[in-house]
Amino acid sequence: MSNKSKVASIEVVFALKDKPSAELLKSIYGGNVYERSGKNLVRWMIQDIKSLIIIINCVNGKFRTPKINALYNMIDYLNFKGENFSKLPLDSSSLVNNAWLAGFIDSDGCFSIKGFTVSEKGLRSYIALQFYLPQRAQDISGLSTEFVMKNIADFLQVKLNNRDFKGKHSQYIVNTSNNDSNLILIQYLNTYPLLSSKFLDFKDWEKAYALFSKKLYKDPIYFEQIRELKLNMNKNRTFFSWSHLKTNIYGLN
Repeated sequence: MSNKSKVASIEVVFALKDKPSAELLKSIYGGNVYERSGKNLVRWMIQDIKSLIIIINCVNGKFRTPKINALYNMIDYLNFKGENFSKLPLDSSSLVNNAWLAGFIDSDGCFSIKGFTVSEKGLRSYIALQFYLPQRAQDISGLSTEFVMKNIADFLQVKLNNRDFKGKHSQYIVNTSNNDSNLILIQYLNTYPLLSSKFLDFKDWEKAYALFSKKLYKDPIYFEQIRELKLNMNKNRTFFSWSHLKTNIYGLN
C-alpha cells in the first residue's frame, strides 16, 4: 500500500455458516459484516482508522507467514497518518504456547473421517481419521510458505508433503493420520479452541478418535457411531451450536 493511498482496509472472508464468528470479531474489534450475494460468503471489513489501529496492536509481532509484508504496508500507511508503529519481526516462538495455529486451522484446516467396509475372509471395517492443512507453496507476492508449513509439520510430528497442480500452482500439505499426531492436535486444540464451525467438526472428530484409539471401531455398534459422526461433519452439517463462542475467545477482548 502506498503512503498516498486514500483508503486502507482489512478484509476477512468467512463461509456464510460462520457468520456468528464474524459478528463476534466485529463486536470486539469493530468494522462491519457483509453478506456476499450469491456467493455463500460473508466479509468482515475494517476500514476506519480506530479499528485498524486496534487490530494492528493485536497482531503486530504475531505473524508467521509472508503475509507480514501486507501488515508492514498497513503500518506504513498508519504511520503516514500520524501513528508510530514499529515493524515487529515474524514470530518464531513455539507453536505450543499460543493460539496462532488454531487461527490458521480455522481458516484452512479440515477434519475428516474416512471409513469403508470390504469383504476379505469375512466382513471387516476400516476407519481412518485425518487432519488436512494445505497452503499454497508461494503466497501472492511470490514468497515461499515452506518454513511455516514445515514448522507445523514438525510440531505435529508428520512429514511435510508437496503437491503440484499442473499449469497452476503447488501446495504444501500437513496431513495427520496416526494416533500420536492426532493426539498432539487434540491436546493443542483443547488448549486453544477453534472459533468457527470447525470447532463442531473437531469435537465430532475427537469423539471418533476416542473410539478409534481404543480399537472399538471393530465392534459394529461403535463403527456405526463413527460413521454417523462422519455423515454429519463439514459440508453435511445441518445443526450448529455457537455456545463455544462464549468461552473460546481467549485473549480476544
